Parts: sequence; C-alpha cells; structure tokens
Amino acid sequence: MVRRFVLLVTVIALLALFSVAAAQDTTTIRFFTFSAAPDHLEDLDTIIQAFQAENPDITVEVSTAPFADYFTLLQADVVSGDTPDVFELNYENFVTYAANGTLLDIGGMVSGDAPFYPRALEAFQYDGTQYALPETFSTVLMFYNADLFDQAGVAYPSTDWTWTDATEAAAAIRALGDDVWGLYSPTQFWEFYKKAGQNGDCQFFNADMTESTINSAACVSTLEMMVNF
Repeated sequence: MVRRFVLLVTVIALLALFSVAAAQDTTTIRFFTFSAAPDHLEDLDTIIQAFQAENPDITVEVSTAPFADYFTLLQADVVSGDTPDVFELNYENFVTYAANGTLLDIGGMVSGDAPFYPRALEAFQYDGTQYALPETFSTVLMFYNADLFDQAGVAYPSTDWTWTDATEAAAAIRALGDDVWGLYSPTQFWEFYKKAGQNGDCQFFNADMTESTINSAACVSTLEMMVNF
C-alpha cells in the first residue's frame, strides 16, 4: 500500500478581535462554517462545549451555510464589515483572504510545540506570516485489484513505486480490454493538485511566479494520466 499525505483544503482562520457581548466580562465568538453535515455539527457541538467549559467567559455562536452559497455570503459579510470572528476556508480561497488583509496575523498565538503537522501549518502561511490553522488533513491511499495485476502480468505496488511505475502498470491493465480501466481517481480540480505533487515535475508557475507553466509537458502528462487510464 502506497501512502502519501495531502492536506484537506479546509482551514479554520482566525480573523480579528473577538466581539464583546452585552453581558459584562463575557466574550462572544462568531464562527461561520460550510461543513454543515449533521454528523459534523454533532462533532462541532462537542468541541464547542469542551472549549466553553475550559473558557467559561467565552460563548461561541455557530452559523452554517451550504458550500454552494458559503463564499458568496462570506464575501458579503467582509465587504459590509460584519465578518465572523472565526471561519472556515478552503485552500483555494485562503491566499485571496490573506493577501487582501482580511485575516489576522496569528503567528504569535502558535507556540513552537503546537500539535500541528509542520507541513500542514506551513501551508497556511502567506509571505512568511501565519494567517490560519489547519483543521484536518488525511492520508491518500492506493487500493489495487490483485486479479487485474495478475492478468496483466504486472508486479503489485510497493512502497518504492514511482510515477512511471504507476502509469506503466495502469497502461498494462488498461490494455486488457475496453471495459477495463487501469487507474481511477476523482477528476475534480483539487485532485489535480495531488497528482501534480505526486508527479513532482508539474509546477503551475515558474520559479519567480511571473509566468504560468501549467501547459508544460509534465503538467499535460499529469492531466492525461488522470483521464486516460
């Protein structure tokens, strides 16, 4: 089984000073999230209850929105000056909010021994400043059909497999017939990020970030790999 790590493109970003509620010495934090599935809300409620038990002077108010509407609503809140104190961002939108000055520098709140996977933490820095904390990341796993590998005469995957090994095995299995596919993975745009990282040679921009290189041979082959096998 080949394991690679990828950060889920979801973060919790801290925005600004907490709003003060009417009750004296009580602070209310407004938290906005697009992860509104019932099981997630149950988990979130458990987390909030534990947080409030440790911080009795803080109350957390949660609001949710469907993912399709979330960023439109969030943008409207930012423009109107009514931005939530804490909100979720996916990585695709993180850089935009960090660059336009919406997010608070929280580097001073993160100690050196903070329980975060270092690379995940680094992913949410912009121009060397920590603007967000990673909420989750997961392991990308490869599952394979041993029968198809046997039929194609291909050795099973190993921990030292390269991109070339994977594509050659996929091509051999694809050749078994029109109704047999050598590789499956989702084709959403965020899956392309993973494939580009796995390929290694596919870079979206040149070294000084002045030119797009997404049409390079390496990136083209990465996209072909996603749809051809």
